[in-house]
Amino acid sequence: MKNIYSVVRLRKLCFLTGYVMKSPAVASVTFKKLIQCCSKSHILNVQNTSNATSLQYGPLGCLLKKNIFNEWFYSILNDGNVNMFPVEISNPRKQTFLLQSSIKEVSNDLLQNVIDKYFEIHNRLGYDLPFGLVMHEPCINKNISREESPVHMDLNILNNLEAWTRISVIFFCPPKKSINWFHHWSKERHLWWRKVTKTSSDDQHLSLLLEYPWGKEKLETITLHDGKFIHDLCEKYQKQQQINSLNQNSIPAVITCETELDLAVMACLANSYDEDRNLFHLHCKLAPYKISFAVEQNDLELFRKMENVVSHITKELKRIGISVLAESDSNVSVALETKLEKYDEMGIPYVVILNEESLSTGYAGLRNRDSTLQEQILISDIPSLLAEYLEIER
Repeated sequence: MKNIYSVVRLRKLCFLTGYVMKSPAVASVTFKKLIQCCSKSHILNVQNTSNATSLQYGPLGCLLKKNIFNEWFYSILNDGNVNMFPVEISNPRKQTFLLQSSIKEVSNDLLQNVIDKYFEIHNRLGYDLPFGLVMHEPCINKNISREESPVHMDLNILNNLEAWTRISVIFFCPPKKSINWFHHWSKERHLWWRKVTKTSSDDQHLSLLLEYPWGKEKLETITLHDGKFIHDLCEKYQKQQQINSLNQNSIPAVITCETELDLAVMACLANSYDEDRNLFHLHCKLAPYKISFAVEQNDLELFRKMENVVSHITKELKRIGISVLAESDSNVSVALETKLEKYDEMGIPYVVILNEESLSTGYAGLRNRDSTLQEQILISDIPSLLAEYLEIER
């Protein structure tokens, strides 16, 4: 098999998000506003030391990170075309972050650690090509010393991360069909990122960039590996396992799709950040909480009367997998507009607004975060309506 790097050249796929490129100074201000909004909403904080950066996730950030991982993981695991097997590596490995690494450096290092999984599934479990592995692993930065200008320091925090989680697909297929599968995975990854980041592109190329307000950053790499490197890995495995002979038909072509989970979190936050309203238009499937409740008149007595109704609806929503941020007593006296502004900053897509007529009429307002419009709905219809809006199967 020819060296795919000389054939394909790993061209770039740019997801254009409608951002107007800003000067470094203006971009730095935007970035600081984004981080401040994250901190205020308990999504994440950035902690800097002399030579490293760490992302400290708050309660909402933990949920956001979990939602992004689950969407990524199950979109691949449930691919109807092939068998995909989950693999977890628990021991942290010293790596360089994706934004700093060459594609070949990251991918080759990954393959050396999973080639045994290929032979285990192919030979011992008896699965024929094609099939793949879906894996995540903790990484620690082996090279965190990096000098940046004061203006760019904030914009390059990801280059100096102390630790992160790498998420990867390693796909094994017959060499003769490798180009077809390479384009299959390029398209699938493009479509997935376009869904969760609301991006668009007229191009169909082979590796992915996201355009932030401050410039383009590497988002995910899709690589079809050099056949000689894979052959050498297989022969090395043969010697280590003392296998007499290696069946040449069992040597696969290998495609990897790699990104960092923390990079995906920052990508979704940056892509959904509305600087004018200072909030995140997070995709509904990624939002930490999908819905909350608010009392229109700031009336504690009314809130008490509605507690049983809200509790029942909350249980129904949670039963079908819709996360709810419940209203607390301490928030009842807060002005409605202030509460809605807070929920918007937290990225909550919907808020149910109750008033003194809700008990007698059975109707409440359902406010949309992105449009700020409110529709009147039956309280009893909230679970089914939210399931429809959020595309959740009941």
